[in-house]
Amino acid sequence: MPNLADWPTTRAAAELDVIELPILLPVWQLDALETAARDRGMTIGQLIRRLLSDHFADKRPLRD
Repeated sequence: MPNLADWPTTRAAAELDVIELPILLPVWQLDALETAARDRGMTIGQLIRRLLSDHFADKRPLRD
């Protein structure tokens, strides 16, 4: 498992544009995510990105 101290800083991550974020979930949450994603015609990754985007919509940095 990667050490969080080794992950890019916010500035470095911004330069990368995307980073991979491993998460640990109980099986029931994974099952619920899979069902919710399928019901919406999405992948689990798309659903998680949508959830995070909606949650942090007012925090999104403005691009030049």
